[in-house]
Amino acid sequence: MSLIALTLTLALAGVQPDSTRAPAPAPSCLDARAVTEVRTLDAIQLLIRAGGKRYRLATGEACPGTEYGAALLAEHGWVCGGAREFVRTPSHLCPIARVEPLAARDYARLQREADAALLARNATLLQPVESRARRDASKGFIGTYDYCFKPSQVRSWSATPDAIIVHTSKLRSGGNGRYRVEFSGNCPEAAFNNELVLRSGIGLDLICGNPGDIAELRRGLGQPMNTGFGSSASSLTLETGANSAAGIGVRGCRIEEVYPIDS
Repeated sequence: MSLIALTLTLALAGVQPDSTRAPAPAPSCLDARAVTEVRTLDAIQLLIRAGGKRYRLATGEACPGTEYGAALLAEHGWVCGGAREFVRTPSHLCPIARVEPLAARDYARLQREADAALLARNATLLQPVESRARRDASKGFIGTYDYCFKPSQVRSWSATPDAIIVHTSKLRSGGNGRYRVEFSGNCPEAAFNNELVLRSGIGLDLICGNPGDIAELRRGLGQPMNTGFGSSASSLTLETGANSAAGIGVRGCRIEEVYPIDS
């Protein structure tokens, strides 16, 4: 299943050659010329990725039409939350109130919450129906590589006191080579076991921190025991759980957060 990212078309006005461009007024400013992704959170908030950094932008009032395309307008292309900075949609020009840099963890959580809200809104628009067929989870799921990875693409893993780090194929993970997988509580078995089984709560080859996503850690037969936090070796093995963890009652460490680690 392909991961779906909801993006908006970005247009920039008044672009000047870099040689004449003024420097950013502050380190927290967003470079509008380097925007690669925009997501609508609600009527006043946007999630933006620009120049390898992540931001939450808020307008001073509701800004209709961002789902149909948006342009960031600011002097020299620097958006800092000051005067004369705007989000322009096909029908409105909305003053920007603030710009907030985000860590990858917070960006991933907000994306996941926005996707869950979108699915909930779409569900309320449908007339109630009764279905006796098996549900296809892929038709009721939205995700992006900002908070999802495929267990089948994991090459190795290592343990930290409160999480595991998985190394994935960049080519098949949206350019991300590593993800941090955090648990809802302590998972001491991660420090001493060498076999990792990742099971998806929705029964797909995807781990996103959804309810039912489980990391089961155990000692593989004939394998040396993991030597402790921070260790990593090619002998570590991984299986992809084919069935929903929620449906088969697997015990393990409940996954709560998933987000890429910038290289």
